Amino acid sequence: MFSGTFKDVFTNIIAIIMVIGGAVNAYLQSLNGGDINWLQLLLVIGGAIVAYFTGKNGNGTAKTA
Repeated sequence: MFSGTFKDVFTNIIAIIMVIGGAVNAYLQSLNGGDINWLQLLLVIGGAIVAYFTGKNGNGTAKTA
């Protein structure tokens, strides 16, 4: 997960931060009986997937320099 070029490592870290941030945001929205914004949560997860696979080979392995 954290091997390869700087761009690969950086996009992996950003993807993890996006998923954690989206989950925390959904939790905070649900406190006190609020509704979860599902579209926002799906967009964050989709963006994290795109960030994770940026600069990767088709099979998900890190590209070599």
